[in-house]
Parts: sequence; structure tokens; C-alpha cells
Amino acid sequence: MMRRLTMAGMLVAVGLLLTGCGGAESVPPTMPGQQGGTAAGSGAPASGGGGGRLVFWHTRRGDQQKLIETLCAEYEKANPGVDLAPEYQGSYGDLNKKVRASIQAKSLPALTVAYESHVAEYMANGVVRPLDDLVKDPEIGLSTKELEAIPAAYLESNRFAQYENQLLSFPFTKSNLVLYYNKSLLASAGFSMPPRTWAEFEKQAAAITKQISSPAYAFTADPSTLDGLIYSFGGEVLSADGKATRFDEPPTVRMLEMLQRMAKAKSLTQVTGDEAPGLFNSQRCAFVIDTSSARARAETDIGRKFEWDVTIIPHADDVQPVTVMYGPNVCIFKATPEQERAAWKFVRWFVSPEITARWARETGYLPVTKAAVELPAMQEFYRKNSRAQHVIETQAAAKGEPNVVGWQEVRDRLEEAAGAVVSGASAPAAAASELKQKADQALAQSKQ
Repeated sequence: MMRRLTMAGMLVAVGLLLTGCGGAESVPPTMPGQQGGTAAGSGAPASGGGGGRLVFWHTRRGDQQKLIETLCAEYEKANPGVDLAPEYQGSYGDLNKKVRASIQAKSLPALTVAYESHVAEYMANGVVRPLDDLVKDPEIGLSTKELEAIPAAYLESNRFAQYENQLLSFPFTKSNLVLYYNKSLLASAGFSMPPRTWAEFEKQAAAITKQISSPAYAFTADPSTLDGLIYSFGGEVLSADGKATRFDEPPTVRMLEMLQRMAKAKSLTQVTGDEAPGLFNSQRCAFVIDTSSARARAETDIGRKFEWDVTIIPHADDVQPVTVMYGPNVCIFKATPEQERAAWKFVRWFVSPEITARWARETGYLPVTKAAVELPAMQEFYRKNSRAQHVIETQAAAKGEPNVVGWQEVRDRLEEAAGAVVSGASAPAAAASELKQKADQALAQSKQ
């Protein structure tokens, strides 16, 4: 299950360090923007007019590795002179650490998967290549129609207000926060429908906990999940000017109070993102709130053992349904003009309707464009897979997360606060107040 960040996710796949889809020997990356016959992100001479070797850092593994290798090979075949080199860098946290080190060493790849909070950090270091002119380029850009086919929320999350609203990254692989629920356990406890509100959620979790003699809700304190829960209680996490957090407001306190109530009632147990699928798949819990990109893997692992489904997360009685949108984007690092254009062309290709639809069908991620959803192959896919259809239906209610410098540390503080509340170490109101203080301090320090 992807996390941003715990996403949050954004792309792509592989369990080995690949230097190219053709399996060439790995070559250390060089200084970004290096001139002459060498492309940034490689130590090999630039080839043909295709921009040379494109080193691409990502976090995906397993079956998605095979798919990305296939896509890589297809892209190279269609674009002579391009040497596409996807390289697995571990978790999103691992990747972020490696980019930080590479910034100091002046040795960056051509492009990388990154969450918004990471992109803001990289931009603060002056290494990100803004994309506005490439998107508008008459030769390799996107038409007005193509841009309009991309959900506005996807593009908005990649525009950074503190950097003149520039487009610093581009949506690559997206997912929404959803509720996974065991229909069989709900039915045996007397519930015919999944919970729509948090009050219903608590009631159902209490009944099922009593029935299965274990906590019905496997809770993960992932920051993106917590942001989604705050939204669903009617709250916001950042002020409109981006200078202060809003964690001490009633919606966050109400969210923390619910988590603590359920923990005390033993209808909630805190687990890691890696543990939650096992509990759900073995019917030792009835609810997991997680990324929609985990749907495809769950279908494989569960098979026909029991009935289950996905839906939008619950919401407070006085709040309209809402969820958090996450999933990694891709940013391009500064290099030679040829390298930058070649990297953008690959990004543009990956989000084309046919390719993003194919990626969605085979991985569980959402298509990045509405045009992809409308393709006959995708419509047929949704007709045959009701869970995937239910996921795409959450799209209209999804909203992004902050993309300001310093937000990554804020995320860490949010996770700590939730853990303290669930364990009983902190009272919800006190934890929310302390969280705001620490989070605001992190934002202020990031701007110094």
C-alpha cells in the first residue's frame, strides 16, 4: 500500500537498480546542467537527438516493475536515441534522502517521483525545472483540450503559490483515500450498507469488534490518512496564506477524540501500513482506510474468500463527503535544454490517455486524464470491476494536500500526535494544540 507519502502514491516500479530498460551497466549520475556531450543524470554521452540517457528515480516494486520495464522498452523503441533508465530507490522517504544527498553532491537524475512537500524542498534548493513553458510548447506541449482533460485538482496540487504559482511537477500516478470494508462481516453483524458517517462507523466497528473478538478498524497513522480524516470532519490543515496550520481547530480535535474513543473501546488498533492488508485479508478486521491503489493487490490476495468492497471514507454528519487525493507526481531537475525536453516528453507520453489507462488497469492507480476514463477499454474495465468503478466515483470529492516548504516535517509531527492520542498518552485537545505549535514552528524555520 502506497504512502506518501506513507502517499503518499507516484509511480512506477522495480525492485532492482535498473540502468535502462535494456539492462545496460549502471553509470553514476553527473552534475545537473552539465554541458558538452553528457546528459544530466548520467555519465554516458548524449545519444542521438533524443536527449541522451534519462535516469528516473522511483519507488515501485513487484508486478509494477515488470510493467514499467515493458513501458520503458516500448517508449525507447518508439523514440530512437532515448536511453530510459528507471532506478528503484526504496521507499519515498529513502528516495527523498537520496535526492537531498544528490543535491549536495551536485549529482541528480533527470527526473524523479516526488510528493508535493518534497518538490517544494527541492525547489528551495534551486534544482527543479519549472514546467509551464514545456506544457505550452507548440511542438511538445499539451493542447488546451488535453489540459482540460486532466482533473483540475491534479494540476492545482502541482502549482506552488510560494514560487509564483509555477507548475513545478506533474501528475503521474494518482490515488484517493478510500474505505475498505468486509461486506461479509458487516452482513453477519446486521449491517447491509457501509458506514456513511463517522457515527455509523463507530457503531458498526463496535458491533463487529464484539462479534470477531478483535478490533474492527486497523488504523494507520499515515499523515495523508489523517489529513483526509480532518477534511471529513469539516476541517482544513493549512491557512489560506500558507503561513500557519489549523490543527488546533474543532475538526482536528473531533477527529482525534474519535480515534481515542475507539482505541479505548478496543474497536481500533494502530498498525503499520504493511500490517493492515494482512489483517483485512484474513478477516481479523473489517475496516481499513488506505490508498485506492491497494485495490488491485487486495483483489489478488483475497480472491473469493469473502465479499468486500471500497467506498469513500465516512464524514461528519454536517459535512459533505470528501476525501484526500494523493499519489506521487514527477519533477524534472535542471539540466541541459535537450535533457529537460526529453524528460518532459517521457512524462507527457506516460500521461497520455492510452498509457495512463493501461497503467491504471494493471496497477490500481487512477487514470490521470478524463480522456483515459472515457476510452472503450476503460469503460469495459469498469463494467467488469465494480470496485474500480467505486474508486473512480470518489474522484469528484477528492482534494489535495499542502505543497509548501516544511510540510514534510509537519507530516511527521501530525503522525506523532495521532499516535500519542491513540495510545492514551495525550488528550485530544492538548495534542492538537501542541501539534499546531510544533507544526507552525516547522513552517517558520523552513522559511529562514
